Amino acid sequence: EDKQTILEIKVTLGLILGEVLHEGRAPVAFLQDEARRLDRYWPSICDDTKEAIEHRKNTSGILRGMRVNAERLRNLFRATEPLAGGKRGKPRYFNPNQIIFDSLKLFKSKMNKMGISTSHKAADEVVDILGHREDLATAVTNIMDNAIFWLNYHDVHKPEITIALTRE
Repeated sequence: EDKQTILEIKVTLGLILGEVLHEGRAPVAFLQDEARRLDRYWPSICDDTKEAIEHRKNTSGILRGMRVNAERLRNLFRATEPLAGGKRGKPRYFNPNQIIFDSLKLFKSKMNKMGISTSHKAADEVVDILGHREDLATAVTNIMDNAIFWLNYHDVHKPEITIALTRE
């Protein structure tokens, strides 16, 4: 049983790492390419040539794209951060919906590849809960991983995962 648990943990970790690599490659490549482009522009950016004027026009678009891609990376890191473990502080209030959305993002490309649709239904009155974000993130990640496995294992015709958050 311990070997099975270790295997499941490794599979989940591999899945998460795969998603981080998949989702992170494009923003990192964009940032690298545009930084190189800005490096080329920099020596003559203040010149009074047609080329320098064109470079100055392009710069705001480049910076806007860099901000968008930096935000994509920040969201990716935010989604994976609770799974990293580390020191636990006191329980805090947090919005469970954000944890659920972030966990869904981790499996997005795998679910798309497998044709699995998802829906997330929040309670009418969303209330912050008291606890550790990482506990909920770990639980939702494990549930998602298991749901994806079993939907694939049973070859479900129109696979769908529905998450409903209710308050009792």
